[in-house]
Amino acid sequence: MKKLLLIALAALTGIPAVGETVSGDAPQKAASAAAAGGGAARTLTVEKDVLHLPIGNGARKVKLLRSSPGANLPPLDVQLVPAAKADWWAPMDVSALRGRALTFRIADPSAGGVDLLAGISAAAPEPRPRASEMRRPQFHYSQRFGWNNDPNGMVWRDGEWHFFHQHNPYGIGWGNMHWNHAVTRDFVHWTELGDALVPDASGTMFSGCGVVDRENVAGFGANALVFFYTAAGDSYSQCLASSVDGRKLVKHPGNPIIGSRSRWNRDPKVFWHAPSKAWVMVLYGDDGKNHQFWIYRSRNLKDWTPASTLVGDPLGKRDWRYECPGLEELRIEGEKGTAWVLWGAGPLYDVGDFDGFVFKPAEEKLYWVQDRGKTYYAAQTFSNAPDGRCVWIAWLMLPQERQNTFSQSYSLPMDLSLRRTKDGLRLVRRVAKELAALRKGPAVPLAQFKGELVEAHLACTPPANGVVRFDLRGIPLAYDARAKTLSVDGKTVEWPIEGNRLALRVFLDRTSIEILSEDGLLLVPKHVSPDPARRTLSATVPPGTADCDFRAYELSPIDVVPAAGLADAL
Repeated sequence: MKKLLLIALAALTGIPAVGETVSGDAPQKAASAAAAGGGAARTLTVEKDVLHLPIGNGARKVKLLRSSPGANLPPLDVQLVPAAKADWWAPMDVSALRGRALTFRIADPSAGGVDLLAGISAAAPEPRPRASEMRRPQFHYSQRFGWNNDPNGMVWRDGEWHFFHQHNPYGIGWGNMHWNHAVTRDFVHWTELGDALVPDASGTMFSGCGVVDRENVAGFGANALVFFYTAAGDSYSQCLASSVDGRKLVKHPGNPIIGSRSRWNRDPKVFWHAPSKAWVMVLYGDDGKNHQFWIYRSRNLKDWTPASTLVGDPLGKRDWRYECPGLEELRIEGEKGTAWVLWGAGPLYDVGDFDGFVFKPAEEKLYWVQDRGKTYYAAQTFSNAPDGRCVWIAWLMLPQERQNTFSQSYSLPMDLSLRRTKDGLRLVRRVAKELAALRKGPAVPLAQFKGELVEAHLACTPPANGVVRFDLRGIPLAYDARAKTLSVDGKTVEWPIEGNRLALRVFLDRTSIEILSEDGLLLVPKHVSPDPARRTLSATVPPGTADCDFRAYELSPIDVVPAAGLADAL
């Protein structure tokens, strides 16, 4: 206990604790184990599972080198600041190094760094309650610390939805890519499990997917979770990890399972194709001229054979068949048949047929969001979902905000299907049924609403040339019946409804709004900033508007807690 207090004191004062050595630019014996670099160094003995790094949002990044006997610890790019200037403290898992010496070094001698390294502490800071962070989404999932982007490794098993995602634990900007892990049974109550895949000698951990190996074809055990990810080093390659317990991920000693085929090949998506009795992988890459999706096949999840290639946009454009592929067989509402949908990270999808080897599009370049993809990115689905469901989550892109301990968020979970329209098969999205549990009570007329978190149902039939306007906690929303457009807080998008019957579902959180047509065919998300003090909703309709039904539910926040054993770290 005495030594722990001294280490904490060192974090606050910059004075090294007993049992540690802090060195400046001159080489010293205590820092000799550090990776090559001429900057400041600090050596300590690891006595706790977690160390905390003081982070300054907007501060200059330094390259933090780490070394410990027998360990391979890749460098990190960190906005490290003296303890007294920290905006927040990033937890670093060092449980595998307990009892061993760990040396930190600032690579750049010009960065100074003695005071930066002295701020690294074993003492956990007091966490901020999620509800107290005024720019923290409340019913959209977000990790407690750091940056997030692409959803990864999404898989259902034994009642749990496993959600992994791209994560920078050491800053609110992109970098240091890890896979962070959370689980939920109902999309309302979430448990944070920490970083499951961390950078290694092969590179940082880029995007990928997860499956359940029911037949144990990979040899990790029946119903093992098998994950595929891109190792992003000097070249990019595809790697495999497995988990028996759904908590600890073990990287395959035979990695990579697919070597580098182009400079940027990445983002494997794997699924079982029953008719052709094979596992299928869709992988993003390029041929030097065009973006491409490559289709591979495997019997054992380890050995993969190329099957076909799908060509996308020319390099330089980033909408069609670019990054983070998804290929799903979806049911057609009101029919017995199915069709396949292919998409990338951007706003476009294709509908067609897939025989296990080749995807043949019947329709190409269809937009699945009305704003042409400026807010959602890299949507992925949970594999092995129960009851034939196909549940989808996208990265919800938000501005970085300097006062936060985190950056970015995720869309609401949505069930996918197809519907046959006069224009052909089109993608349908419906917010997952589980989120109805967030409603605090029955819906009330807009004029009676006095809450913060909103689920609104807005339906009416305006006259042919009328404009219906709504004020949702200061966020303006307007539907122009003549132009068939919807304006959301200054952004106008096409809203081509039939019969002039407007029917919307609107979800308004602290930093975003998601609007869906009642039939699920139209969707627009947007970053917004409602006035925290303004809690009212209202509608203004032109003369002749009929069948008005305007009501809203007040929602509760989702519940996000750290797992047992992680609480002290966070």
